[in-house]
Formats: sequence, structure tokens, C-alpha cells
Amino acid sequence: MAEPTLQDQEVELRTLQAEIKQAEQSLESDFANYAAQNTTPELESLFFDDKAGFVKKLLQMQNQFLQEKLGSKVQRAQELQGEITQKRNMQDLEAAKQAFLQQHPDANMDEIMAFYHEDLPPKYQRQLESLQGVEFFNALYELYKAYKGPQEPPEAQEAQEAPQELPQRLEGNSAQNPSGGDASMVMNRF
Repeated sequence: MAEPTLQDQEVELRTLQAEIKQAEQSLESDFANYAAQNTTPELESLFFDDKAGFVKKLLQMQNQFLQEKLGSKVQRAQELQGEITQKRNMQDLEAAKQAFLQQHPDANMDEIMAFYHEDLPPKYQRQLESLQGVEFFNALYELYKAYKGPQEPPEAQEAQEAPQELPQRLEGNSAQNPSGGDASMVMNRF
């Protein structure tokens, strides 16, 4: 079964909201009929013997009536509202991503998002999340470029990696030994 589209969910939500509103308008008379049909001799005796107990029992009946009549509709409306909000946020995010890629066609979104999730500290993630749309991606891209550092051409990287040639033998003067120049000292052997 295909996932419902955003428009389908919006239509369903509007329908549920209309049904809930209509039910709320007739709630008092509907509950009065419900209570009259479900009044028991026990409830009638509470009216005369324990007025507080009668009101509590009546309120319990009202809560049960509301749950039966509107509970599932209200719950479904809340679920739909959450799903619609999430889909809209995803659409906005995708539109911002596409606008960013038009400004920066050389950007690799997979690498940038991996950087965001794996390398960026949570403190910076929270700061970025306060930005909206293209601003978010632009700021993330600047952080990514700063993290990666300037890209050097391959020749420069090879020159840095090549070992430097060292002289075969160092020439130098032997140290003067104040104690008389012992020939067994390393520096005096040369």
C-alpha cells in the first residue's frame, strides 16, 4: 500500500477536525441523552444519598462518553498533525538542500552530512540547528571547509612526503676536554 501524500493527509485532517467540531457543538445534548439512557438505580440513589459521589459518577460517565465518541478521532488528528509537520519539514529541508547545491555545485553532500553527524561536536550541531534553510547548509559548508583545511595540489603533498637527504657524515670540531683529553672519548677517536 502506498504511503499517503501530504495532500491526502491534509484532507483527512480537515475532515477529522470538522467532525470533532461538529461533535463538540452537540456534545451537551448528546451527553444528556447518553446519561439518561445509562442511568442506573445505583446512580439515582447516589443523587439523594451522596451528591458528591453522584457528580463524580456523572463525570466518569462523561469522560467515558467523550472517549467513545471523540477519543479515536482526536488521537488520529494529533497523529496526522505530527506526520504533516514532519513531511513539510522534510520538504523544506530538501528545497534548502537543492538551493544550496545550486549555489555550491562542487559540494559533496554525503561528505558534508557525514562530517555533521560524525565529526562536528554537539555544541556546534545545536548552534547550526537554530539556522533555517540555506543558511544552515551554508554555515555547515563553511565549517566543513575549515575542518578539511586548504586543499593542496598533489605535487605539493608529494614534496612534503619525500624524505630529505641527510649528509653521510657530520664534520665538526672535537670538544676540548678540560681533564686532559682522553683518547677513549668518542669525539677524540675521529
